[in-house]
Amino acid sequence: MSGPKVVRVITREERIARGRDQLAQLDHAIAHWSREGQRLGQLGQATLEATRARRAALQALLDADGFDALQRGAASEIAFLQNDLEVCRQRAVAHAGQARQQQRQLAQNAATLRRADTRQALPADLLDALRAIEGGALTGAPAQAALARGFTLLSPKEEADSLSAAQRALANTLADGLGGLATETLAQWQARQPAATDARLGQIDLHLATLEALDGPEAAAGFQARAAKAQGEAAAARRSMLLDSLLLDLAAAARERQARAALLLRLEALAARLHSLGEMNDNASALAQAIGDARGAADLGAMRAQCERAEALFDAMLQQQAALARREAVLAGLASLGYEVREGMATAWAEQGKVALRKPATPGYGVELGGDGARLQVRAVAFSAARDTGRDRDIETIWCGEFAHLQALVAQRGGGIEIERALPAGAAPLRVAALADEDAAQTAAATAAPLQRTLPRT
Repeated sequence: MSGPKVVRVITREERIARGRDQLAQLDHAIAHWSREGQRLGQLGQATLEATRARRAALQALLDADGFDALQRGAASEIAFLQNDLEVCRQRAVAHAGQARQQQRQLAQNAATLRRADTRQALPADLLDALRAIEGGALTGAPAQAALARGFTLLSPKEEADSLSAAQRALANTLADGLGGLATETLAQWQARQPAATDARLGQIDLHLATLEALDGPEAAAGFQARAAKAQGEAAAARRSMLLDSLLLDLAAAARERQARAALLLRLEALAARLHSLGEMNDNASALAQAIGDARGAADLGAMRAQCERAEALFDAMLQQQAALARREAVLAGLASLGYEVREGMATAWAEQGKVALRKPATPGYGVELGGDGARLQVRAVAFSAARDTGRDRDIETIWCGEFAHLQALVAQRGGGIEIERALPAGAAPLRVAALADEDAAQTAAATAAPLQRTLPRT
């Protein structure tokens, strides 16, 4: 197939740029995963070191031109980090939600214990501790210890068998007054206390935990105050209304924060990828400005639109770089094959969409290169309509051999040229192409008259 061809070109420079971009994305994913995982208390040093070792192995693949393995490995590692961080976040949310529910139960138990102190047997410091539990200032094991101490003080001592009937009756009366407290263990008593059966409270706890997991305790502080106020409302109807309103607002805030966090993460990754390019031209400056505009957008819709615009700009930059590398690789290969390649041809190709090259060894003929994306068009061409068309098929045959050499040259430099579509030699007439103005006169002179030779006399 020595006629016109549509080919796909990839260069080593393009593969290196792509590999660096993948590693930049991975580095950002590692930094985010490490920062968030440690903030959530879900990341150990051994896990972090193992991740760094895998990152070093991927760098070694890039250094050794293992581009395909690098692409697969980087994509797999990024997916793993994203999934692992989500699992860590869900685990932290579940743990925080459970802790909130337990604290609410402790507060209810503390309030019940204070109300059960009909004999005023609890000392002042313990009453202060119970109030602290109710207010959320005392939590965990210290709160459990305070409740256990209060339960012990309110429990009547074991009576001796010698108690009179009147004394035992009085003890039973006191026990009844304490709601059976004297005949139960602390665990039994806590389990018997009225629990927060309202399912909305559990949902509120999870939303609060989600906000804390995303942004820290300050993100949930205002909602936490509203939750405490709603639970302390004496009127059942108003308490229900406050809980409903809080639950709706919390769900909306959690969704909005999750969406905003995802967009900010995309923008941070884009900024990291831009930094990895190592050049600040007009396109890079425009992209940096677009990233800044997206970060400062007032609402999610505008932020998402700006983020997509920034990503499109970055993709265009990568395509421009790759296209330049392809043009330069093909032109360098043709120069090695004897075609005249002058300075500015790559730019002319990009601006005009095609460029024609001549070869002194085949006057009047050359090749034309078209396209500026991953797919290029290559074909043998003539530079004058006034020519001996009988040579056209021979020129296409010569070009077929030269194209095979071009493929080998690009492959030696770490790239590749794959033929996607080709026509047989002679299937279509040679296209007449135009050279640059300064070459037109020379070409016309070379092809205006047929070559003549004198046969030897016999």
